Amino acid sequence: MMHGRILAFLIIASCVLGACGSKDELKKSVEAYWELIKTGEYEKSYLLCAPAYRQGHPEDNYVRNFNALFSEEGNQIRQYRIDGMDIKNGTAIVRMRLEFSEGVVEHWDDTWVRDNGTWRFNGGGKLLRK
Repeated sequence: MMHGRILAFLIIASCVLGACGSKDELKKSVEAYWELIKTGEYEKSYLLCAPAYRQGHPEDNYVRNFNALFSEEGNQIRQYRIDGMDIKNGTAIVRMRLEFSEGVVEHWDDTWVRDNGTWRFNGGGKLLRK
């Protein structure tokens, strides 16, 4: 009984101390990913995706889809901003605001997961386009 309490305490303490992933760590990963997307470096951004995501999205399809999505005239990302982060049990939902070259704004919710101590992109989707 005592060992169970000690183990529970150690798990909670490790999360509090950052082992479960801080918002700062998540923010750095999200910004690194979207900077690569913004600059068209899709092969590199693919490396920041979770293994489960990569298993369902082969790299050639991923790159082709992002090229098609963001290469059209007026559809390049000019700015991105994190509007919110909700972290629970090693999974995070990150609300993104993307502004495109012709002034169009989209809001996306991205899912991020912890993988071996690193936050990784695990999919997302467009919510609203203005």
